[in-house]
Amino acid sequence: MARPDMAHSARRKQPWSLLPRRHAQNWEIYASLLFLLFYFAGAPIDSPWGIALTLTAVLAFLVLYFASYWLSPLIAAAPITGIALLGGLLIHDHPGASVFLCYAASLACYIFPVRYGLASAAAILAYFLVLAGVGGYPESYLAINSLVIVAVAAIYLQARRSAFITERLRLREAELASIHRTSERRRIAHDLHDQLGQHLVLIALKSDLARKQIAIDSAGADSELAEIGDAARNTLNTVRRVVSGYSARPFVDELRRAEELLRLSAIEPVIDAQLPDTLTERQECFLALILSEAVTNVVRHSGARQCKIRVAGDERGLLFEVIDDGRGALSYRGFGTDGMRERASRIDGQLDIRRENGTLVSLTIPRDRTP
Repeated sequence: MARPDMAHSARRKQPWSLLPRRHAQNWEIYASLLFLLFYFAGAPIDSPWGIALTLTAVLAFLVLYFASYWLSPLIAAAPITGIALLGGLLIHDHPGASVFLCYAASLACYIFPVRYGLASAAAILAYFLVLAGVGGYPESYLAINSLVIVAVAAIYLQARRSAFITERLRLREAELASIHRTSERRRIAHDLHDQLGQHLVLIALKSDLARKQIAIDSAGADSELAEIGDAARNTLNTVRRVVSGYSARPFVDELRRAEELLRLSAIEPVIDAQLPDTLTERQECFLALILSEAVTNVVRHSGARQCKIRVAGDERGLLFEVIDDGRGALSYRGFGTDGMRERASRIDGQLDIRRENGTLVSLTIPRDRTP
């Protein structure tokens, strides 16, 4: 659980805003407030009462205006209606109050579903025409203000579209970040499983050998214990490489370690590996990881006496095989084998694991698909 001071610090870092996050990036919402100048232009400010009325009307409008963005469309109908009524009350004495009707229509277009927003804007426009007609305003006033209502409503429809696109982009970025984190966790999990498994098996085998030799040959036991220390340090280096993203050794080094691991497990290694010149660094990296997991599985699960490792390339591409004469398995599905298949697919390879007088792990990379 987060400490109270940490939670308070996290809240403090969040910037305060007049608008919720989904609307905060839409500059049209703030820019449209310039239309308030039409209200101030002819406002009755020649007396203290007129000034108080003007400031009160603007303050009430701003409260209703910004509150509308924080509410659901159904509840937001109340402040939008309030803005329209505010304009209706003031328009008889001040023609510039028609700007509040413009804001009501535009907010309806922005917040309500499109068809309801357009219907509300049309109703507000009709409301304005009735009020202006009753007030005896000239036709030019009706035409100009009607045009303004339509124009501002159109601006807010565009702002609504921008808000929708911005929100989708934000969600997409969050989704991509989540996918990246999941992929990185899976990569680290596979690399730790594959490489640490081999290192730990090697340490366990050398520990058993040292324990047997310590009573017979102390010098030999000292040598084995020294190698255990080296293996532990190599394991630490492997963890560092995995976490930093550089998880694989060169294939030749992995092949040498695989041979040593097989011999320590009393499994005869038969190695015939000729890496083709066309093999890329990326392919070599993933090939080494697949070799590590395949040999670790042979040592831990097969009970084999012999293991063949073969790498060859020809005009058709690359062939990699690990074959043991052990007990085999009824199913070759699991975290390690799934990781091998995933790595094979990332270098456009085809991995096949099957029971064949033991277990056969076969990877082919067609030349015409080699990156």
